[in-house]
Amino acid sequence: MNVTNRVFGVEQFFSSSKNLLKNLFKSPWFSNDGREKLLKDLGIEYKWEGDRAILKSEDAAAEVERLLLALKSQENISPRMRCKVFEIKKVGEKFVVKYFKNREIDNDNFAVNGFGREDIVEESFDKIVVCSGGMFRLGEVSDEKEIYKIVKGLGHKIVPVSPVLCPLKIEKNPLSGFSGVGLKVGLKKFDRGTSGRGRARRNSESGGGDEFIGNILITHNGISGPAALDFSSVFDGGKFEINFLPDVKENEFVKKFKEARNGKVRARGFLKEFLPVRISDFHLEKVGIKKEANVADASALQEKSLVKNLFHFELSGVKFSGYESAWTTKGGVPLDEVNVSTLESRICPGLYFAGEVLDVNGLCGGYNISFALVSAKIAEEGVSARF
Repeated sequence: MNVTNRVFGVEQFFSSSKNLLKNLFKSPWFSNDGREKLLKDLGIEYKWEGDRAILKSEDAAAEVERLLLALKSQENISPRMRCKVFEIKKVGEKFVVKYFKNREIDNDNFAVNGFGREDIVEESFDKIVVCSGGMFRLGEVSDEKEIYKIVKGLGHKIVPVSPVLCPLKIEKNPLSGFSGVGLKVGLKKFDRGTSGRGRARRNSESGGGDEFIGNILITHNGISGPAALDFSSVFDGGKFEINFLPDVKENEFVKKFKEARNGKVRARGFLKEFLPVRISDFHLEKVGIKKEANVADASALQEKSLVKNLFHFELSGVKFSGYESAWTTKGGVPLDEVNVSTLESRICPGLYFAGEVLDVNGLCGGYNISFALVSAKIAEEGVSARF
């Protein structure tokens, strides 16, 4: 499990409230020292793989059990495990929480296996922290209405939610013949006016810019891999471009291609310097250049088409995979409805939020778990300051 990342800042996160997101990240807990202290205080041991920190034990399930045991052993904690909350109401200065005690629930019928309303428990609290996560958790996809209805019932709006950090599905995938092939590419949203030219680049491991550069895995029905997952954070569906040569400047490639015209350089041999043979052959076939042909045999139109396909290969009919394939959820409680210094609701005083339920999502590589950790700390300080 990814725990955190050395390259860490607001640039690796997304929200519909960008300015408030920047204000939220002014908290010292988001700094490297702040996150390191939080991990140390929780006894979470980790090791570094490049810029990513992963669990030293490489056993996420065991770490969850360890933290759960630590929670249960605290003297000032009274856990209610596997109890499904279905309503929270503000009554005066108190919050009344209604939940079913320790059993699976049918929210529509208020009953499962013969148990019904007699299993409902009500408790009163001074403060509430909602940290319910997103749409996919505990091995199943949850109902959007179920996840956010309590928050809506307390007066909040919800920024529309969707799966992110997930593979992309491509209708009639032209790359399906390369299923299982891994490549380093650049991914960017389709821009008819510029076709991506002259825009900043984003390394999928560190962020910054509009082109996500990193490894993808071609699948039968689309693409997956780190760069594809990160790209899903900003992609809105429809159409995007693949740059098959992210480490080569387009004008330099054109220059080398024109130089190769002066000799008897095979087109296939020329492209083999840049791409795997199968991918090279695919691009030659797309523009009508025979594998045995020389570079000099390519027409000006074929050269132009080849360059376009290598650097701006367009894919349309693109959709997200479902929540069951996603690492996190885009959307949630809008930041303009919370005090970003304390994460207390501006709509319902005494109500706090932390983690994925907020309209904040980050890249792959330990960012979302770190956000959950830091936002929980900010909420904890906000709650403590009110007592």
